[in-house]
Amino acid sequence: MEVGFNISIHKYSEDYIKKTLSQYKEVDSMIVIEHPIIHMYAKKDTYDECGELNGYVDSLFCEYHFYDLTKLQLFKSRRFHDGLWFGEGVKPTNVRLFKDGSTLIQLRGKFGIMIGTSVHLELFQD
Repeated sequence: MEVGFNISIHKYSEDYIKKTLSQYKEVDSMIVIEHPIIHMYAKKDTYDECGELNGYVDSLFCEYHFYDLTKLQLFKSRRFHDGLWFGEGVKPTNVRLFKDGSTLIQLRGKFGIMIGTSVHLELFQD
């Protein structure tokens, strides 16, 4: 079974995506992020070819891109993740499908990022 969607977008939308995402400088790591926007790109099932479960049974593995709106930095995780966990008091301010097909999650504030099979975001205490 195939999942996902195949939606054509207008040239104006394509130009918007390129212009918006090109503002960010890619960095090799990120442990603190301010006013993040997270893009989740679904990539594959958590079951492998042999039927072994390597993540949550009801999730897809996703590639995560973390955008820091204050520093205009982008961190692309080097592995796939099957969940995004919010620590106590963390509340998304916006969730939607971005025009590149990713799930976009926006938060306000400063957060620590802990990356494992799932990604954990905690309010950052200075």
